[in-house]
Amino acid sequence: MSHPQQLTPYSMSLAKSLTIDEMRALHRQAISEAEAKKTELKLVLASRYRELVGSSDEVLEMQRNAKALDELVASIPELVERLIECVNAADQRGESKEGDEISQSSSPRMINMNQEVKREKEGEKEVDSLEGDRLRLANAPLDVHTCLDVVNVHGSARTLIDTFAIVTKYTRQYPLANVLARVNHGQDFCPVVKNVPPQLMIQIKMIYLHLQSMPLRTIQMAKNVLLSLSETCSESARALSAIHSLNVHVTTTEAQRANKLMDLYFESKAKAIHELLNRLSPKIIASHTQSPTKSKKDKNYYSEEATDAAEQTISNILLILQYDIVLYSYQIFMLREYETMNGEESVMQYLPQFDQEQLKMKVTHFLATHLPLIRSKVKTILVGIAGTTASRLGQMRQSLYDKTDGDECLRKLSSGVCSWQDATQVIDVEVVTKALEGLTTTTTTAAVDAS
Repeated sequence: MSHPQQLTPYSMSLAKSLTIDEMRALHRQAISEAEAKKTELKLVLASRYRELVGSSDEVLEMQRNAKALDELVASIPELVERLIECVNAADQRGESKEGDEISQSSSPRMINMNQEVKREKEGEKEVDSLEGDRLRLANAPLDVHTCLDVVNVHGSARTLIDTFAIVTKYTRQYPLANVLARVNHGQDFCPVVKNVPPQLMIQIKMIYLHLQSMPLRTIQMAKNVLLSLSETCSESARALSAIHSLNVHVTTTEAQRANKLMDLYFESKAKAIHELLNRLSPKIIASHTQSPTKSKKDKNYYSEEATDAAEQTISNILLILQYDIVLYSYQIFMLREYETMNGEESVMQYLPQFDQEQLKMKVTHFLATHLPLIRSKVKTILVGIAGTTASRLGQMRQSLYDKTDGDECLRKLSSGVCSWQDATQVIDVEVVTKALEGLTTTTTTAAVDAS
């Protein structure tokens, strides 16, 4: 006779607190949860079993591959010995049959065989060229974006042109590629390669759609480079090369494009100088002044921070005049040679020939137009600074002199491919002097009338 199961304290408390219906509902819920847990456990075990089987299959496959690799490695010495024997045997046969081969090569059969071998080699070269073009097309977007990330506009332009040249080998249906690759307009529908694989045509279309906006972006970045003080002559030359290489207006002559390129260069430097002159406005400089000890009537007060900002701005203006307008323009447009750094490529071969007389006229006109304006603006600022701190004005003058006319500056100006005296030959000093004297006369007359 079996003894009844002894109740636990938990079950006794449930029996006392719950009704029979509630206990039955709790029992059904417990059974349902137990079945759900059992099903979940079965699913987990099944998935783990499948993973285990898959892993075992992979292990067996790795074992087979390892065994095959071991056999190949073990057979390498034997294969090398056979190769040496074949080479030696071929050399011996070549020495003994050299005369016979020369005499037989003129026979019709040998000629046909040679032609077949030649066709096979040409076919292999065509396949290699096709694979090389596909690889260059695939790498083109990354190369262009990499160049633009480091502001290498010349590298971006050359990569785009080389890529579009590959495109025009296989199809002429993309006008931008035809123009930049300088394809003859009479041959727009005559690609070089026939029977192009469909996969390559799809790749060409995708690459073209990706890169079709990059020439405009490269040109805009190159123009932005010209709108600032150039650290080296190479920086300006590479920007001009990118703009010239990506110019799609093929109807213009080479001389017209060269003049427009010079105009763009000097217009960009004029914008840079005007932007710097706007920073020298007394109102803008005074906005840097934050001294509560000065009265509102003291409008000519300049703080140390404002004075430093004015000195830096004036220094940048003078550097643009010395380097960008005189030295770099002479090296790029007339000398066609500049100092390269770290073995970089000179881009002068990609630039057109420039008119030297046009260069002299543009440099002289630029200086005659801007020097009076710069002197007037700078004089106003220096007078204001002198009214508040004369010693600081002396320091500023000495600093500007060292940067623009000191021994170290002159050595730097003449340390490249030409001297500073050579570069200043493009300036008509008489015209510039008359422009400065005209401003002096006008200023003096206005001061007399005011008094």
